[in-house]
Amino acid sequence: APGSRARPTRVGADAGWTAVSVGGAHACGVRAGQLACWGDNGAGQLGVGDLAGRDAPAAVALTGVRAVAAGERHTCAIATDGVHCWGDGAEGKLGLGDADDRDAPGLALVGAAFVGVAAGPHHSCVHDGAQAHCWGRGNSGQLGDGARAARTAPVMVDALPAGITALAAGFSSTCAVASGGLWCWGQGGGGQLGPDAGSGDVAVATVGATTTTWTAVAAGGHVGCGLDAGQVRCWGNPTGGGIPDGRWNQLGHASAPLGPASAIDLGYLDRGAGNNDSNWMNLELGCWLSSGGLTCWGDDSQGGLGQGRAALAESPRRVPGLVAAPSGLVVGGGQVCVGADGGVRCWGSDRWGELTGTERGGSATACRPGACDGTTPAAPTGVDGAVAALAGDRHTCARTAAGALWCWGNNDVGQLGAGAGTLPRQITGDWLELGGGGDYTCGRQAGGWECWGGLGGAAPRVVISPAMTVVRARGPTACGLAEGTGRIWCWGDNNQRQFGDNGAGGASPRDTGRVA
Repeated sequence: APGSRARPTRVGADAGWTAVSVGGAHACGVRAGQLACWGDNGAGQLGVGDLAGRDAPAAVALTGVRAVAAGERHTCAIATDGVHCWGDGAEGKLGLGDADDRDAPGLALVGAAFVGVAAGPHHSCVHDGAQAHCWGRGNSGQLGDGARAARTAPVMVDALPAGITALAAGFSSTCAVASGGLWCWGQGGGGQLGPDAGSGDVAVATVGATTTTWTAVAAGGHVGCGLDAGQVRCWGNPTGGGIPDGRWNQLGHASAPLGPASAIDLGYLDRGAGNNDSNWMNLELGCWLSSGGLTCWGDDSQGGLGQGRAALAESPRRVPGLVAAPSGLVVGGGQVCVGADGGVRCWGSDRWGELTGTERGGSATACRPGACDGTTPAAPTGVDGAVAALAGDRHTCARTAAGALWCWGNNDVGQLGAGAGTLPRQITGDWLELGGGGDYTCGRQAGGWECWGGLGGAAPRVVISPAMTVVRARGPTACGLAEGTGRIWCWGDNNQRQFGDNGAGGASPRDTGRVA
């Protein structure tokens, strides 16, 4: 029956599904070359010949379907004879030569070579490995044909090289991976087009990153940072903190190399219930490790810079109070943890007890910034001999040299594990490694990685399959590297294409088709 679900629910009784895509209020899946769709159908986006919604998969009259992309209120699919689209036709996003709605598939492009399709809210794109075509809304240049106008029929993307392996359509921008490089076009005012693309809109494919020597990347609320040939670089929308070169409010700004580093991480501050400061969610916190110590920048209202709450730091600041050179680094939703001085040192937000283990419940009255946060590095309370830490969005965990795992902070989605009692809470097992982040906690025992929290809840703890060499998470999404292949598997939320595609998320790992 219709209604929201807080846990994964099987759709129908059939097995053998090979592709799925979720739109604004509908979804479609492919099974044995046949396409079925379900959900809202107000614009005919299910493609079943009427406007009635379906709460179970309904067959679409196409054969040989191998890819599908569900937009906000329209759908496109690659079938044996070419690319078909249906649903809301406003601004020509069906590619059928007009702006009319369709309740059944219409052939937009003829051909058997198409391999990838993408659907944003207002435009659609497809590629055959050698060329890409787009259609629909084009006011920001997101169609890539050199113009800034809507197209009711497919147009070829200009200046995009061959060797296309991935394609993504956003709200007003589009990106592709071609010949191993990142290429983007469309709206770029917020830095969406990549670190080297500038801050303006572009109407043809443009290089998003000019180098191919990237080794690490981190994503915050509004910016991205990475290590390019061992140097820190950041880009995006730095409003409220994010790019540590002193140019705070230059929208779409991309920094020059900021200094050498061995690790980098970004977090964003959790505003919390009852806090009416509308700017707080925009504030960010970032740190990097180098041979000279730990450097941080951004918002310090919760003590995350280790500076005694120094307001905003527009330029990088060295964190004081660490005697030995720090090793590992994790930045969460306002708290920072490093390996230093023979153990783990943490500081920053304690709104949910993620530093002290005190049951605070995120109280905005008792724990507004400055009321209960830690401003100087300190060992996790109640945990002796910690050698590794995990900083989630609202919880923290530490592993000891003896293999014990302790967690404390918020537990609204089971990130502290099953059970009750005082905090910190010990998670039973002999733990060899700690991973996860965001809303997830993950640990590796001799039998492999186990995760809890996020979409899966506290129990049972799920042994991740296939075997992973590393597991990381941000917010409601987790990803890992498959042992032996290096392929990236992800699970959790994919509503912002965190998996790198338009497919559905879920509590079980899914192969993204990408290799790290």
